[in-house]
Amino acid sequence: MTSIAEYNNNPGNLRPPPKVKYEGQIGVDERGFAIFENAEAGRNALIQDILIKQRRGLNTPESFIDRYAPAGAENPDEDRENYKMRLAQHLGLKSTSDPFPKGSEQKIADLIASFESGQPIGQKQDKKGYEAIFGVGTLTESQRMAEEPEPPEYKAPEGMSKEDAALYGGAAGLVAGQVAKSTKVPTSAKYDAAVERLNDARDRLTVAQKSGVGGQALADLENELRMRRGVATQAADELKLAEAELKAARSAATAPITAAPGAAPGRASGPKVAGASASSNYARALAGQQHQLPEALLAQVEDYTKSSPKGAHTLIRQDLEKLRRIQQIGGGGFELSGDVMVPPNEAARRAAAMEAELAQRQAADAAERARLAQEAQAKAAAADQRVQAAKQARRAAGTAVGEQSQAVKKAREDAKSVAKAQSAVNVAEARVARTPSGPEGIFGKTGEATAKAAPRVLGVVSGAATWLTATEAWKEWNKAMDTFKKTGTMPPISDAVVRTLEAFFGGLSMVPPYSPPTAIMRGVGTLGGLGMLGYEVLKNADPRDARKSALAARRAPLDMPTPAPLSPREAENLVASGDHRLINIYQNDPQVARLLRLSQVTQ
Repeated sequence: MTSIAEYNNNPGNLRPPPKVKYEGQIGVDERGFAIFENAEAGRNALIQDILIKQRRGLNTPESFIDRYAPAGAENPDEDRENYKMRLAQHLGLKSTSDPFPKGSEQKIADLIASFESGQPIGQKQDKKGYEAIFGVGTLTESQRMAEEPEPPEYKAPEGMSKEDAALYGGAAGLVAGQVAKSTKVPTSAKYDAAVERLNDARDRLTVAQKSGVGGQALADLENELRMRRGVATQAADELKLAEAELKAARSAATAPITAAPGAAPGRASGPKVAGASASSNYARALAGQQHQLPEALLAQVEDYTKSSPKGAHTLIRQDLEKLRRIQQIGGGGFELSGDVMVPPNEAARRAAAMEAELAQRQAADAAERARLAQEAQAKAAAADQRVQAAKQARRAAGTAVGEQSQAVKKAREDAKSVAKAQSAVNVAEARVARTPSGPEGIFGKTGEATAKAAPRVLGVVSGAATWLTATEAWKEWNKAMDTFKKTGTMPPISDAVVRTLEAFFGGLSMVPPYSPPTAIMRGVGTLGGLGMLGYEVLKNADPRDARKSALAARRAPLDMPTPAPLSPREAENLVASGDHRLINIYQNDPQVARLLRLSQVTQ
């Protein structure tokens, strides 16, 4: 059976870079592998490729294979690690990180050709059957195991037995559980801060309530303010009335009537006379200085109208008519007394009598006016007193309104302060209700819960398990280091890492929850320990045993009901072999099906 490498005369399965052609290359297959005219040309190309990579610094199995067979679907990690180990063993190196020996390109090419073609080093004939397809070779399993160097026998270091470890660990866990049970988990910093803010808000509310007034007291103050404003308005109205009365009383005072200067005896005209009636003063002004009216005639004036018989206009016309008739008849020394012409002495007597009567009337009028003036002065004095009292009442009412307004303003400000303080208290209470009092998160809550629920039982279990896993981890690490010292190769340390993690989580699970951080640590240890327990339960076997089981499954009889999946290289070898019986068995394998489709497209 011929592999793809042998079919293409390309022992290294080289893929030429773009626009590059190896010496002796005659083509490229559908996978991109170079096709050489003969096996010698393919090997020479492989030697040249190895030398170029070494000149570029790829001079260890680790770095060389990482570049020669990069990680991907065609090169699973397990195959690549096997590639590196086989190359290091073939060159006699202690580890895959050791440099290539000088002049080792031929041996490197031998190993690459063997690995890529699936044939043992130095074997030229074709191989038949299942082993040739999957690159196992013609050696039996016992022969292959005999060729591989046996690891040095490991002798476990002396130490504490499992029984002692479980006993001491359980005792320590019991003590840790008792401590955890008696430990009160403190509240979180956020919760303490929220409670402190709530207490501060309540203190401010108490101060505001003591310094301010209540709601009912504020309403009473506002009612009192409205009443005082009403009193102030009433006082202002009373002041206006008193001032009006005072003005009226002062204007009621009268002055004596005096005759106009230069007027004839018994006659008067010209400027107004203080204390005279308005109608007589109108008659004086209407007659003017050129026409002197008798006082008796002035006393008869009643109004200002022209048509009235007692009006100023009518009486002035009558007086002027009398004077004109006297001048017409030539009365000489006679004077007109009423409607009769009398001698001057009779006229003087009659004028004197009229003047005496007028004087009496004026005296009576003066006395009356004096009495009225006294009354007006008394009323004015009383009105002035009422004005002063009203002003004082208005000032007092204004002062009371101002004081009450200030009291109401302060009460309202105090009420706002109380409302604001109450709102702050409500917000602080809501924040306290929302803030968890204990540790936060799933880890913190788990740590708090394990400290309350059967902490001694959990402590004994955690302590025993932690001590046992710590002992096993110590042994695993010592075993790995001893193997490394003897062989120079670090063996798998997954078991040591797992045991170390289990011991670490177990130790954290016994931490007493003195504070929220320690409660979180305890929760991390508990949940981490459960996770490691689940890992142990789900893990079928050691990874090395799992690989052996997979390999054994692939070596099972060909009539197995469900063949194991093939790697890309195994699928290539199977399709290239042309073994229709095996191809039919693995025709549903994803890699084989993909290659079959490609071959159909090429055809």
